[in-house]
Amino acid sequence: MAPNIKDTVRTLYYAMDYTNLDIAISTLPQDCGTISVVAGAVTGDEAMLDGEVQTTDMGIKLSTYAGSVGDSIAIPITVSMQNYEEVHIKIIIRLVDKTLVTITGVEVDSKKYDANAITAVGKPVGTYNDANTPIIYTGDDFQFIWRSGATTLPEAPKDTGSTH
Repeated sequence: MAPNIKDTVRTLYYAMDYTNLDIAISTLPQDCGTISVVAGAVTGDEAMLDGEVQTTDMGIKLSTYAGSVGDSIAIPITVSMQNYEEVHIKIIIRLVDKTLVTITGVEVDSKKYDANAITAVGKPVGTYNDANTPIIYTGDDFQFIWRSGATTLPEAPKDTGSTH
């Protein structure tokens, strides 16, 4: 029986070239055994592709040129697995103006007014890309920018409240 494998979608910033981008098929079952990957003919905005799509042990590798927002390509993939029937999926690459980044790991607990600025507790972790192939960033160069609505504050707020 073939497992239910979802297409893999990657969003890339439109104004950048990407070289040797590894895209793994991360939704395979743990017990799939040995796999082989075959890539089919690319469709869509093929001009954004720099060279050929190469297969790897767990997916594909490719390079892209910068393009326009909305450009996309689709690569049909056949995955043969030792313990399951083969599956057919697509790896879809879309060029976007912004890449969603989710920041977790930082909290500002309830603050009582004491005329001191609030402080963030925890280590920020940034996750971007799609749920199937998240890229996690844990570097030490996050910058805290304090806001009240759309207004950037010159320092951390000193009022009461809680935010996460």
